[in-house]
Amino acid sequence: MSDFLHSNTSTSDVVDKIFRVVSKKYKVSPDDIKGKRRTENIASARHICIFLIRQLTDLSQSAIGVHFDRDHTTVIHARDKIAEGKKQYALSFVLQDLEKTLTDNDVERVMTKLLSTFQNEFGAVLR
Repeated sequence: MSDFLHSNTSTSDVVDKIFRVVSKKYKVSPDDIKGKRRTENIASARHICIFLIRQLTDLSQSAIGVHFDRDHTTVIHARDKIAEGKKQYALSFVLQDLEKTLTDNDVERVMTKLLSTFQNEFGAVLR
């Protein structure tokens, strides 16, 4: 996630990373996500990509559509599909310190900071 949020990361790099991460998660190729096929798995991956690009970049809906060889109405449709309740994500973290054993307080401090960032930046809610 931090790779997406670095201020010196170009928009193009962010978009490419989103395609790579989502294609790996959904086990489809970036070309499938950008393509015309509408199987449920590919359409879901496409919707997630569009949602993430919209959230993590300043690209307009029309500019996002260009990445998918579609117009802005596809971006609006994807946003609406995600808004229907598909904004659930599971995250896992591996915390380690090469110099010492982490205490419960160390882990709690890091997790509190991560949760605060997700809440403030994305409006995330821990369930």
